[in-house]
Amino acid sequence: MHTSVATIIILSGLSSSGKTSTAKALQRAFAVQNKPYIHMPIDEFVGLLPAEWCNFDTSKNIVQNPDGIVLKRTSDAKGPRVSIELGPVGMNLVMAYMPVVATIAAYGTNVIIDGVFGTPYLHEAAKHFKDFRVYT
Repeated sequence: MHTSVATIIILSGLSSSGKTSTAKALQRAFAVQNKPYIHMPIDEFVGLLPAEWCNFDTSKNIVQNPDGIVLKRTSDAKGPRVSIELGPVGMNLVMAYMPVVATIAAYGTNVIIDGVFGTPYLHEAAKHFKDFRVYT
C-alpha cells in the first residue's frame, strides 16, 4: 500500500445538476497544482454492465434484464419522474462501488466520485472511507 493518505471527494446531487462538470473542473484545477485525481462516476462504473443489464438511455429500444439496473420513466400530476430499480446483479455492482473506490485510494490515488447518493448509501461510504481524507 501507498504511504500517503489519499483524498476522496464525493459529489452528490440530482441528475443533471452539474456533478460531472464540477468533477472535471476540480480535476483540472488539481492537475495544475500537480495533484492528480481520477474521476470515477458511479454511472460509468455500473455502465460496465452490458446495455441489456444497465441502460440509462431509454431512447434505445433495448429489452432490459430485470436482474440488472432498470431505469423507468413515468409521469404523474407533479410531472415526469425517473426511478431506478436494482435487481440482484445491479445491487451487487452498486454495493461494490464504494469498496472499489476505497481500494484505489488505499494505493494513494486521489479520487473524485459523483452520483445520486442517498443518505443510506453515504453512510455505507463512510464505513469504507474512514482511513482517507473525505470531502462532500
